[in-house]
Amino acid sequence: MFAEDLSVFLNADEFGTTVILGGVSVTGILGDAFIENNFVQTVEPVFTYALSDQPSVAIDTTLINGSATYKVKGIEPDGTGLNRLQLEKQ
Repeated sequence: MFAEDLSVFLNADEFGTTVILGGVSVTGILGDAFIENNFVQTVEPVFTYALSDQPSVAIDTTLINGSATYKVKGIEPDGTGLNRLQLEKQ
């Protein structure tokens, strides 16, 4: 695991957004990522956060940002202590 302090990137006063992920308040970066599937490119919402803030995320876990609700459709741990979640807007 990475020993660097990533809190500057995940800070809600800087780049971060605080959401409710599986019933837990978590701050991370909510954005879009380009995805290619069968030679078709599209954009899908993703959420990147520190794994230590919410280690128990599974497929179909709910993420709430304000009035928007998403379901987790993919989980990508990066080996440095961050998780990137592929989301589907509900």
